[in-house]
Amino acid sequence: MEKRWWKESIVYQIYPRSFKDSNGDGIGDLNGITEKMDYLEKLGVNVVWLSPVYQSPNDDNGYDISDYRAIMTEFGTMEDFEALVKACDERGLDIYMDFVINHTSSKCEWFKEACEYLSTIGDGEPDASVCPYVDYYNFKKTDKVASGWKKVSGNPDWTYECVFSAQMPDLNLSSKAVRAEIEKIAKFWIDKGVSGFRLDAALHYFAADNPDSIEVLTWFCDYVHGVNPDIYCVAEVWDNLNTIKQFYQSSCDSMFDF
Repeated sequence: MEKRWWKESIVYQIYPRSFKDSNGDGIGDLNGITEKMDYLEKLGVNVVWLSPVYQSPNDDNGYDISDYRAIMTEFGTMEDFEALVKACDERGLDIYMDFVINHTSSKCEWFKEACEYLSTIGDGEPDASVCPYVDYYNFKKTDKVASGWKKVSGNPDWTYECVFSAQMPDLNLSSKAVRAEIEKIAKFWIDKGVSGFRLDAALHYFAADNPDSIEVLTWFCDYVHGVNPDIYCVAEVWDNLNTIKQFYQSSCDSMFDF
């Protein structure tokens, strides 16, 4: 069996909001984590796994991301994140980040621009060459609202897929443009010093279609491993053992149900 560094690592998950408040506002933050580096080192952990720290309206504890390249204002700044990475490096600790590609926040500029564009086309068909973001999500023109879909606010002719919440529209992971965007975002964080990704909601990339979801995992993991072969990927596959075994057909390093 190939020996990989992460197989012998101890991972410590941190939910930043409740971990350590550095400025007295009652909310944990990135600087609070940095201040606890000695504590983490004494615990003997090798990896810090950060629950979402991206800009978010917090409809779902940060798993509804409005800006993938910005830090949630309550948690600090990008400079604070960079200081955290440096502090981890000095102690030989790696950082994993939660990475949410199943959906965004409805407050994401991509979604807002797509909905605004749909309001202008009347009976016409969406044209991604006019508004690229209309291809980023799954929109359908219909009078009927299926389970897992909601009406576009202010535009009842159109619905959008949102399996988890109306505030979290599903991304169209079949779109080459979406995949290119996700690759750029992943590279952005790898360049910032991130060593791995916990891939949220991998079971739901394509509703009730495991082969397509497995293909998405393979694409993403192949990409980040191409950037750096030592990047670790673990996917959330909250299901029975047989389903989890299917997802190991992908090139994702590990699966778990949390």
